[in-house]
Amino acid sequence: MYKNSNWDLIDKMEEDSTILNTLSQEELPEIMQKMSLEEQKAFLLGNQRKRNIFKTQIQELSKKREAFISKQQKTTNEENALENSMLEAIKKSANEKGFKFEDK
Repeated sequence: MYKNSNWDLIDKMEEDSTILNTLSQEELPEIMQKMSLEEQKAFLLGNQRKRNIFKTQIQELSKKREAFISKQQKTTNEENALENSMLEAIKKSANEKGFKFEDK
């Protein structure tokens, strides 16, 4: 996952828990400018919890996606192997009976 404490206040707060003490009201997002320091901390911690939930969901879905893709590729490869084997057997049998196939 990304981490960018240069512009993301939640990421910056994870690195430096005192960051809110050093920022002016104008440097804060508009939604936080009228909040007290304690409200700002609570707001950021709440958003951090939400973000962590989303990160967990993204990781879980990513694992499921990878498993699905892997299964699909395996199935496709097996199907192609069966298809190719059948085509080879048909071509061999046809060649034995005098039929010719053009290569594409």
